[in-house]
Amino acid sequence: MKKKFAILILSALLGLKSFGNTIWIPKTQFLDFCYRYKGNLNNITNTSSFLPVYYSNSKKRSNQFVVKDKTGLYILIGATGKVFKATDTLNSKIAFKRIDSTYFEGYNGEAINYSYQNNIYSLGGEGLWRINGQLRIFDTTVHEWNSVKINHEFNFKNRCYNYDNNSSEIFVIQYPYENVITADVENNFYILKLNLLTTNIEKQGLLNKEINISWNYFMSINLNSIEGSNILSLGYSKIYLLDYKNNQIRFLKNELIRKILNGKSNLTNLTNVFELNGKVYYTIDSDPKQIQKSFEIKLSDFSSESIPLYFPEHNYHYLKLAIAGLIIFIIGGLVGWSLFRVKFKKSQKQHSTTIESEPFTASKFTNQEIECIEAIIERIDQGGLPANELIRMVGANKKSEEVQRLLRSNLIKSINQKFSLNNKIDTDFIERVKSDEDKRFMYYTISRANLEVYLNNIKPGKDR
Repeated sequence: MKKKFAILILSALLGLKSFGNTIWIPKTQFLDFCYRYKGNLNNITNTSSFLPVYYSNSKKRSNQFVVKDKTGLYILIGATGKVFKATDTLNSKIAFKRIDSTYFEGYNGEAINYSYQNNIYSLGGEGLWRINGQLRIFDTTVHEWNSVKINHEFNFKNRCYNYDNNSSEIFVIQYPYENVITADVENNFYILKLNLLTTNIEKQGLLNKEINISWNYFMSINLNSIEGSNILSLGYSKIYLLDYKNNQIRFLKNELIRKILNGKSNLTNLTNVFELNGKVYYTIDSDPKQIQKSFEIKLSDFSSESIPLYFPEHNYHYLKLAIAGLIIFIIGGLVGWSLFRVKFKKSQKQHSTTIESEPFTASKFTNQEIECIEAIIERIDQGGLPANELIRMVGANKKSEEVQRLLRSNLIKSINQKFSLNNKIDTDFIERVKSDEDKRFMYYTISRANLEVYLNNIKPGKDR
């Protein structure tokens, strides 16, 4: 009796009283389809926030991830260990019951959530001062998450990945990052592959620079019918098929698909996206009825010509050595080396002058300022542009923190001054806000009112 009483007290203290709670929500076409479907629907991307679960001290719903396997339909709450399972439907409603008893949160924001062999996993994510590469499994017997041993911990989030259930592999693009705990810094983009059978993860190589995803808005759609591939949309003219297994990038040539995927240009966004039997299903976030739409997809929609997706690191190393040898051979001797040194020092000196603040004199946006504005616009629906990505845009990721702050401040100040002058508006065009998930992280965003003013004043061929 005393033991049971102690367990009840501990459960109350740790917030376990939410275990077993049921929430009834509107049954959209997407949720109804997933609930009735008997198979696996892995790799559902850009999911809506269906459940009324909010960030702490916020009216904004938390990010949510839908996982569908043969055991049922699940919704995982971002940056937490909360798991809800669909249990029943009634008329136009569908019920989700909380099946976890976790308490701690904040360690797994933007993790890759998936089901393998009818077990739910969570891979990587961000929180508690770092990006991690941990692998976690949800244990249905104790309703808790447990860690799974992995041979090496790389650091990544769910920005762009492909999960192929048939071959038991996950490919993921690892972004540059800085570990604030260990001071480790990675400045390159890598392709990683996780073998789900052995839980070994390895680097495949350096990402081809043709794929510039350092700050752009993009959409990633996993294609089960085209094995080991996914669509990556970086904008109207940059839509690719990434073939991880054959190390290829192909280019979209189907204009109908291009128009559908380019919905972001008019402030719409494709949500709840997945591919099944050669069709891509999706909804549109601005549609209040959340009508499910689809389009057919096949390999012939992309070019037969291809370029490498990544370069194996050892090959890249030898290529750099070959180029260096060729340069030394052409320059030749001490005189050529001396000239090269002088030129190098001069370029370094010119580059260093860019950190000095220049007085505001012009009302036209520079190319760099336009790129910054468009990058923020592309990321508005994701909470804004992270500060570290803005630092990379101005080429200051290897500079000291003081120089980074100065460059970032000068860029934002210049944009805000020009916007106020051009539009006679006494307000900051670009605002800095704290992350809803982690108050330590800063994002740059633009209010809808200011965005409308900016878009209305932009015409093809017109100075900005």
